[in-house]
Amino acid sequence: MWNSFLLRISGALLLTVLFFQINNLSFYFYKNPINNVEKKIDIEANSFEIVGEPTSISIPKINLEAKVIPVGKTISGNMDVPKNLMQTGWYKYGPKPGEIGNAVIDGHEVDQFGFGVIFRNLHRLNIGDRIVVKTIDGEIKNFQVMNIEVYNYKNAPLEKIFDESHSRNLNLITCEGKFVQSENTKNSRLVVYSTLIND
Repeated sequence: MWNSFLLRISGALLLTVLFFQINNLSFYFYKNPINNVEKKIDIEANSFEIVGEPTSISIPKINLEAKVIPVGKTISGNMDVPKNLMQTGWYKYGPKPGEIGNAVIDGHEVDQFGFGVIFRNLHRLNIGDRIVVKTIDGEIKNFQVMNIEVYNYKNAPLEKIFDESHSRNLNLITCEGKFVQSENTKNSRLVVYSTLIND
């Protein structure tokens, strides 16, 4: 009988200990990661948005309206440009304009004879100017120019232009400066940095 009583007491103590350990363990796994889980959900909810491919771009300041086509890379690994000098090219391996990250659209400044083409007036933009992109599903994405930089063509900061970002950016690129005969390109790159101002 005494042994039976001790067994009951031991069993009750064991259950009590297990109860508290299990509850503490559950509290630990529930409490500690909750901020990270909420943060992850918030990021995923913010990122999970279907944005259509860009089909056209307009820049009221310089009276520009142009078709946007997807482009990839050249054999040398550079971003390609449209064959049609009056069209612009969206880098299809990066984000679409309106998605989180750095979307990139490029275009020619002049043709082989030195006559201005689609991005000939891009240098006239100022901070605060508006860039409008229309997507394949009819959505309008408005961007505001945040910064304008000119880089030597060999030292353009590709990470800043193409790499990941927490903002919904659109970067426009064109050539500028003097023509380098041996490289068959101009010696500078004009980059217009802009950020989405509405969905």
